[in-house]
This record gives sequence, structure tokens and C-alpha cells, in this order.
Amino acid sequence: MTVITIIAVAAGLAAPGIRSAIAERRLSQAAYMVARLARLGRAQSIASGRAHLLRYAPADGSVIVYRGNNNRCNGTNWAGIVAGPACGAVGTACLDGMDENQPWFADYEITITSDLAGEINLCWEQDGVLWALPGALNSAPFSDANVVNGALRFSLQRAVGGDIQGVVRQVAVPLSSEARVVR
Repeated sequence: MTVITIIAVAAGLAAPGIRSAIAERRLSQAAYMVARLARLGRAQSIASGRAHLLRYAPADGSVIVYRGNNNRCNGTNWAGIVAGPACGAVGTACLDGMDENQPWFADYEITITSDLAGEINLCWEQDGVLWALPGALNSAPFSDANVVNGALRFSLQRAVGGDIQGVVRQVAVPLSSEARVVR
């Protein structure tokens, strides 16, 4: 009976640490997923010869990759493509995505922000070069002038009751190379 009591006390003491470790792991998974989606957009644009869009919407924390209908970022009606069938539906231009409401985020407040305020639209053309457009689609042309120091950064953080907890993860999406988790 004493052994069972000791095991129960030890398990009770370890539980908060385990919960925190799981939360940090989920945050790392989210950061790697953002980097994976950016790499998918770039790789698919090079492989298919079509422009591809990575769209970040802060309202729901979604990051979604769409396939364009031609090879130019500024020659594609992205608003029409984004308004099309949802991811997974027949005939959709959506390749893959994630959002803060996915089941594996359920017990964790994970938020995504970027260098630029509001919606972020990143577009790769067939040569793998990145163009950016902050704000609404088709509101202005894509350009590289919106990218600071050669890369756009997404920051992912975990909160408990609104208080930031743990390490802030960052994903760098450079103008002309692969996206990566830098912290």
C-alpha cells in the first residue's frame, strides 16, 4: 500500500511538467507545419509551373496553400480561387492547410503572427521566387518590397489564460529559398 501511495504522489508531481512538455511539443509541431506548408507552395510552383499562394488569415489563424491557374502571381484571380471549394472538396485549388482550431491544438492557446499586420499572402512563381502582398487579395500587386531583410517571419506562441508561456517559435520564409524554423 505504501508503494502505491508513493507512485501516486510521484505521478501527481510529474503531471504539470508533462502537460507543459506536451504543450511545447504541440507548438513546435505547429511551427514545423507552417514551414512545411511554405515549402509545399514553393516546391509545387517549381514542379508544376503554376503560381502557388500561401494565405495566412489572422481571424482564425489559418495557413492554407492554393494552386493558381497560371504561372504569374499578379496574373491570377486569387480572390476567386480562395472563394472556391473548401480544402478536400472536388475541384478545389486548395492543396493543404492548418488553423488554430485543429483538434490537436484543442487544449492549447497557440497564436500565429507575422512581420506584417493583418492578412498575409505569399506567392511563388515557377522560378521559386517569393512575392508578398499584405492585406486583401487583388488589392495591390504582389511585390518583394513587403519583405523585410530578405525573409518574412511568422511567430508562433503558446499562452495560458492569455499569458505567454514558453519559447516563441519563428518560421522564416526567405525570398528565394526554403522556409525553415529558426527558433
